[in-house]
Amino acid sequence: LDFLNRKKIAVPGRISLIGFDDTAEALQHHLTSYNFNVEALMRLMLNYIVNTRSVPKKKHPVEVDGMIVERATVGRG
Repeated sequence: LDFLNRKKIAVPGRISLIGFDDTAEALQHHLTSYNFNVEALMRLMLNYIVNTRSVPKKKHPVEVDGMIVERATVGRG
């Protein structure tokens, strides 16, 4: 946000901004963020460790549930 401010790029006027870590700092700076479902992520990781035989050899994307915490950095669509 500081970088964009120095470049005079208005958030969310000219650009929408979202972070992928819903931290106290994101709250303090009113940064919209994505909050991963940590419980679901832990289950996926544990399942991978415990059931390595059932994991496909071919790499594939893993989808992790979560939610967007909307704050002041995302404009209207």
